Amino acid sequence: MILRTRQGRYRVKVKEHGVIVADRTFARWNDAEAWEADRKRMVATGRLAPASAGRTPLAQVYAAWTQVRPGQVQERTWQSDQSAWTSHLATRFGRMPVGSITSRDVHSFAHDVHAGHAAGTVRRIIATLVAMLDFTVDHRWIEANPARIPLTLGHDPQRHPRHVTLEPAELLAVWAVQRRFSPLASVTVFLGLTGLRWGEFVALRPGDLLTTAIGGPMVHVARSIVRARGEGAPTVKSTKSSANRLVPLAHLAADVANSWANGKDRQALLVPGPDGGPLRPSTFRRQVHWTQAVPAGFRIHDLRHSCATNLLTNGADILGVQGILGHASPDTTLRYYGHLTGAEHLRAAMDHYEQPLTAGGQAPGGALGAPWPPVDTLALLEEIGNPQQYQRISRGAASGT
Repeated sequence: MILRTRQGRYRVKVKEHGVIVADRTFARWNDAEAWEADRKRMVATGRLAPASAGRTPLAQVYAAWTQVRPGQVQERTWQSDQSAWTSHLATRFGRMPVGSITSRDVHSFAHDVHAGHAAGTVRRIIATLVAMLDFTVDHRWIEANPARIPLTLGHDPQRHPRHVTLEPAELLAVWAVQRRFSPLASVTVFLGLTGLRWGEFVALRPGDLLTTAIGGPMVHVARSIVRARGEGAPTVKSTKSSANRLVPLAHLAADVANSWANGKDRQALLVPGPDGGPLRPSTFRRQVHWTQAVPAGFRIHDLRHSCATNLLTNGADILGVQGILGHASPDTTLRYYGHLTGAEHLRAAMDHYEQPLTAGGQAPGGALGAPWPPVDTLALLEEIGNPQQYQRISRGAASGT
């Protein structure tokens, strides 16, 4: 019903089974009438949340959500949800009535968090909030999820730090030290030469090792094994980008991998742990005396950064490195390693491009496909005075005259 107040405004009350479930006042009759019709449709379809439900604090919603969320997601995701709530969401939204949270509140919160955290971290926190508020919509605490909004976070407040990396000679030196303690030292050199993530490596099987006539030895990366923090059970899942990839193996890496595969079933783990299950990083570090052989602060994951860095500093292109690392987009590769493609690499590329124009020899990949004679560049520029003259010179180069 719509009632006119003493102040000349229009108050709308919508009831369900005799209970008021929506109550709002408008300055104009048309607005009140449209809002009433919309709320009646929501009542008829069961989508209208009772007004009293929206007064429930988000902390109380979280307590109910914890009873169902762990069974819906993997353990690592649930742990990420718990961390997001404890570290960020509880402080900002815990005491707020769930019905009072607006999209503007969520947007402001995301930008505040982004001031001190990477965009990826912010999006993971917001993803937890979205999932929690979806739960409130499903249970009719609120009518719509205010956190389902596009986020424009801009650039991260800080650039990605320069990682501690090992050059090839340093990688071999670390391998030599670790071999004194355990045969697992070969894991170090394999990861440093392939750039695989730990979860991808421990999921490898002998059947993933391939040899092709064109590409040489390769490894097929098709799965990953992850564990929740602590001593959770291992879970086999797809790779981080959810895409399979072929990673070419350096000869040393291929020799190491073949020594692991020798005599094993194609579907067995390539490098199992002492208990026959997936090798744990803690077991690996302990057996090779990790901290005694590597620089201070160097992590297992830094072997992946070392591989990417060595590839780029030795002339690999960014798309090739993206494919080897398994990044979903070259933007990710550039974000982490773009500083390695600086002026010196541009200079080397231009020198390579300029070489056939100044030193003679075969033009690499040239459309003309003919030998290029040595060229006096300044004289050539003086002679090219108009398009017709340029075409004459081009034809002469093509014919070798």
